[in-house]
Amino acid sequence: MNKISTLLLSGLCLFSCSKTSKQENTVLLTINTISPINNSTVKQNTDTEFSWAVSGSDASEPVYYKIKIVEITQDQSPESALKTNKPIFEKDSIKAIKVVFPPPGGAGMQGLILDKKYVWQITGKQTLFTGSSDLSVFTVVR
Repeated sequence: MNKISTLLLSGLCLFSCSKTSKQENTVLLTINTISPINNSTVKQNTDTEFSWAVSGSDASEPVYYKIKIVEITQDQSPESALKTNKPIFEKDSIKAIKVVFPPPGGAGMQGLILDKKYVWQITGKQTLFTGSSDLSVFTVVR
């Protein structure tokens, strides 16, 4: 074989032999929180709509979302609170791009407490796409 044939075969092997698994091909979804926006306030004793937008997904299959809302205590960072505190609300396998809290029929569910600060985040997943929103913080007011 000459040098050109060897280089071509090597190149083909590099190209065709470098396949990766689906997991390695995972592409990030872009998820943006819409409401409540970061560093905003929400009124106590009202239904609060949490909404978000997504881009970069495969339109041929649904995106399944997870929402997590956690109270921030004392001098915690939002990141620390989200990782360590028990969620006041968490729901998985959501197909819509909004959730109302407290959910209809959520009897016995703790509402948002006056003067408390909360952080929320959305994660989304498809077969080849995954992503998380930035963290959004809000405070409950009268």
